[in-house]
Amino acid sequence: MEKVTPKSDQVLGWSEWLWEGAKTQASNAASAVYHLCPSLFDRIQSIFDFVYPKNAITGYREFWYLPTWVEKVLGEALYPTTCASQGGKLNDDKQQTRLSNMVEKTAKHAQREGEDQQFEYEVTVLDSSVINAWAMPGGKLAFHSGLINKIDKMDLTEWEGLTKDDVLAAVVGHEVSHAAIGHTRKRLEKTLLIQLALFVGKIAANIFISRKEQEAVEKGEEKGSHRAHIETADELKKYEGLRRIVTVVFDYFAYYATQLYMLAESRGAEYEADKYGIELMYKAGYDVRGSLALQKLFQEIGHSHQTDSWLGKAMEWISTHPTSDKRLAENKKTVQALHEEHGNYKAVTV
Repeated sequence: MEKVTPKSDQVLGWSEWLWEGAKTQASNAASAVYHLCPSLFDRIQSIFDFVYPKNAITGYREFWYLPTWVEKVLGEALYPTTCASQGGKLNDDKQQTRLSNMVEKTAKHAQREGEDQQFEYEVTVLDSSVINAWAMPGGKLAFHSGLINKIDKMDLTEWEGLTKDDVLAAVVGHEVSHAAIGHTRKRLEKTLLIQLALFVGKIAANIFISRKEQEAVEKGEEKGSHRAHIETADELKKYEGLRRIVTVVFDYFAYYATQLYMLAESRGAEYEADKYGIELMYKAGYDVRGSLALQKLFQEIGHSHQTDSWLGKAMEWISTHPTSDKRLAENKKTVQALHEEHGNYKAVTV
């Protein structure tokens, strides 16, 4: 009998038919399982969304275990005393109203999803010559009058069409982003997890050493000879040395490594607040070139410049903020991307 060999296109057709059939069967099976126990799938999804939710500002999923009410409680508890310790409220209703309106205009584009996730933003202009502004958990913001005055005295002739409010809006957008993204909460979450891991790790290491010491003692007692006792004593000395190493590693090395890691996280948070702050000020109708003018101002008044020296690089490692040079470079990328996307530097309609 003559052997019949299928053509290659026939084999390809059969394989595609089998593959499509398998996909259909798998899809039907998954659909059947879902309809049999939808509550289970919904529960798994809700747990996943709670532990690893999507950040409404960045759009990225992130590990998140401290609820929003913790942020609000922290802000309510710390805000009054911190404001009082940094000059107190400035006796200038015009500036208070100005900043409050700018924050309201910006923050409406930064609200989280869900009514219980919303912040009621509170704004205070502080009577302080310090060039600074800050955000606390729960939407508590403060702007030092020293920074506002510096911005109001800027010469913006080289920035055609740019206003002082556009520059100040870069500060507002940055601080609103800090609060909305939850940078303080994220820092607290990571700190607690790291401390817990170090605590458990140190206990586990000491338990391991204690067991080894006990085994050495029992082994020496079983042998009972004078030489065995000497060997046991030597082995116990080794474990005592190992215990000291564990103490140094967990109490000192791990501590400073954690501090360096958190400083790097802080610098990353500043870049992130710059990026999303620029996007917020655009949505609020401000000229995003204000973010560039702001970093130029920081360069002029001496806020960290980038340097190639070893000392300069070391100082960057222990700094909470990136240099103004680096922030300006990153802000230029964000501003350029917005301009290419929209064809302008500020939203036509708000």
